[in-house]
Amino acid sequence: LHRVDRRQRQMCIRDRPVRPYDLIISNPPYIAADDPHLESEVAAYEPSHALIAKEQGLADLHHIIQEAGNYLVNAGYLILEHGWKQAKPVQEALQKHGFSGIETGTDLQGHERLSMAQYKPPIG
Repeated sequence: LHRVDRRQRQMCIRDRPVRPYDLIISNPPYIAADDPHLESEVAAYEPSHALIAKEQGLADLHHIIQEAGNYLVNAGYLILEHGWKQAKPVQEALQKHGFSGIETGTDLQGHERLSMAQYKPPIG
């Protein structure tokens, strides 16, 4: 990488970048409020808004996927961490919003926990 512009921000429509990004990496909240796997030790040290998202943990992931095209160059990449049972809905949302070449990676336990895709909006 020749030039890295590291930014931490909440994606919102009114806050467009001056220049679009080649790559966006996000580890958003993706845990459902009623998820029994949420460890009490983690919940004790992390604020709930950093862990828990509405829509069974998919709300923030859907928002980022829907808005990412406004922030990426054509053929830019989006990489998202997600829950181990969320790969399929994340892949479906990526495809719906103009992403292709969708790949999903696994964690050390073999669970699908990361999805990457390239933004290629339709021409015309």
